[in-house]
Amino acid sequence: MVQTSVETAIILQCLSDKLYSDIKKQAPSKNAFFEPQDHSFKPTDDQEYGTFKSWKKFQEKILNFSDENKFVVVTDISNYYDFIDLVQLRNVITSFVQVQESLFDFYIHIISALAWRPDFMPPRQIGLPQIDLDAPRLLAHCYLFELDRFMEQRSQKNYARFMDDIDAGVDTIEDAKRLLRDTDLVLQSRSLRLNAGKTRILTAKEAYSHFRVRDNRFLEQLEMRLLAMASFGEPIEPKLKRISDIFEKLYKKGYFRIGNGEKIIKRLIGIYSKLSARVPELLFEYFISLHPNLREASLRNLGICGIRKADFDRIKGVFERGLVCDDYFRLVLARRLVEAKIEYDGTEAESLKAVLAYFPKDDFCSVYAAIWILSRFGAAKTIFNFLEETEYIWTNDESLSRLVAGMWPRLRENKDEFPKYYVYLMERLLPKGVELLEFHKDLEGEAVKYGRIKSVVGAKNDSVPLKCTHEKMLVLQSVLRSSEVAEGDKAKLAKTHSYIMSEKSYLAKGII
Repeated sequence: MVQTSVETAIILQCLSDKLYSDIKKQAPSKNAFFEPQDHSFKPTDDQEYGTFKSWKKFQEKILNFSDENKFVVVTDISNYYDFIDLVQLRNVITSFVQVQESLFDFYIHIISALAWRPDFMPPRQIGLPQIDLDAPRLLAHCYLFELDRFMEQRSQKNYARFMDDIDAGVDTIEDAKRLLRDTDLVLQSRSLRLNAGKTRILTAKEAYSHFRVRDNRFLEQLEMRLLAMASFGEPIEPKLKRISDIFEKLYKKGYFRIGNGEKIIKRLIGIYSKLSARVPELLFEYFISLHPNLREASLRNLGICGIRKADFDRIKGVFERGLVCDDYFRLVLARRLVEAKIEYDGTEAESLKAVLAYFPKDDFCSVYAAIWILSRFGAAKTIFNFLEETEYIWTNDESLSRLVAGMWPRLRENKDEFPKYYVYLMERLLPKGVELLEFHKDLEGEAVKYGRIKSVVGAKNDSVPLKCTHEKMLVLQSVLRSSEVAEGDKAKLAKTHSYIMSEKSYLAKGII
């Protein structure tokens, strides 16, 4: 995945939001489901929005195919992001929707510059970068507008697409093969091909099983029932215990191995997380060991319910057994550990050290993840020692430099050594890192700086386990050190964020 600068990410997101507002009503088919996240900061009670909400609509659409057709075609596109031609992408989008072409060309220019390529290769106008932003996803969605129009023109009533996942309902095998042939021809005109390994023609009965129609409908009812019970104060533990027993038995029997079984598991984990209920321990171990697609959801559930020594041991076991072969797991683990509740019993420091031992100090992503973990759990001296050991990594990267600068509120907690830390950082940080360090220094001394961010830092956030993000907590630490911020404002902030401020790792100024 590509790591962008903060400025680039903001510019891309603004351009993406503008483009989406232009194309939303001009798309050739209502059966292509994609919607970016809402970044307007509007209050909402709906926890399911943006891309996930669109995916659910996509699922609801295809669930009807097996009721109305004898066969269902399931397919997707091979290496989709890697083979999108940016020149053709521009032609496709501008031929279907009216956009401000100067802004759109700027958008494409940034995306093209971010696409990964070996240092010795010349720039190519092929491939979208893998970034955790809406910008490339929106372009990938729009690139298949020609396919959407083709489906509309051939009156393909039961058709649904989510990014490059394509499903359609037909009445005969001949219709299914013809549809696949024609779809592949449309894609070939843009140098794309269907993924033969993931293309299937299912009978209505097979489709019903593959898409887990019954399971999805059951989960919809189960979720509504449990949430209603919780809202009325009814005890849900006995019902959850029964569900957990059934869940574990079905998993052991291999019930979730076929079709969209993993997606059903993910939905179940989501229900547990909404209710702050712990996923069964044995299943948690299976999920993080054997199902990479379920690791993030499982770790999020763990953070909501509280991480214990046994959980740290299971995470360590995943590394010990050689089941981690990507950077993504370390980055996700870092994110979930930093936002998690911890059940303290005196062993947590050794458990965290044992996990950190599997984060190599000569690798960008591992150093990034380790610094993020230490920014919550590390004492100032521990953090500084780690920065010295990995100096040759973070001093050569803008993103890491900003991350290091953002740890200043934690380094500042060492009253004797922080002047030395400040000089050390100022001599080594890249320009963007220096900017962030100066931002924190200004917060410590200028009330006017606090005034600009007052509404943001004063807002509570019940969507995360500690009721406040770690990033905001670091900013709060700088604000609360200011001699110019009114004591009444400080007291109000302390009251609003009392939950996270009383958390041991912050209260003790680090536990490692």
